[in-house]
Amino acid sequence: MTYIDDHVRDPSILKWNLIEIQFTPTLRLATSDFDVVALSNIFLGRSSGDGRPCSVPSISAQGGVLNSAVIEITDADNLVFGKLRATGGGQGIGVNVWEAWFDPTNKSAIPDGTRIRAAGKIDSSKKDSSSGTDLVTINLVGAGKGSNVYVPPRLASALSK
Repeated sequence: MTYIDDHVRDPSILKWNLIEIQFTPTLRLATSDFDVVALSNIFLGRSSGDGRPCSVPSISAQGGVLNSAVIEITDADNLVFGKLRATGGGQGIGVNVWEAWFDPTNKSAIPDGTRIRAAGKIDSSKKDSSSGTDLVTINLVGAGKGSNVYVPPRLASALSK
């Protein structure tokens, strides 16, 4: 059993998304307000402005395969948008979304467990500067064979009844 298996029904667990965009070099961000050290990398979670640097508002799957997902990134310094622009909007670039689990007593930057939430590729991207946040929205689609999402066991068992 893993930490996640042991705590899958524990509501006190803190969960953050880790986003890995396969630019050159790879861009790694966390939805937390602190940097997360996981999967042999550092995922940047601090934001120089208001709130966290990114969020994952939606992930949609069917049969364990990613249909779509949306990632929002506050991009005040235009780093992400610059990389998207340099790669033709980023279309086709691989993206992994991981979930990092922290026990409430864990005060470190290292999660107690991680698992993949979704693996796909960029379908489209846009930037909205109208509200002063320089928000970049990245839409993902499944990457074809091998693209996947994590389906919680309780959801799968509920579907089979």
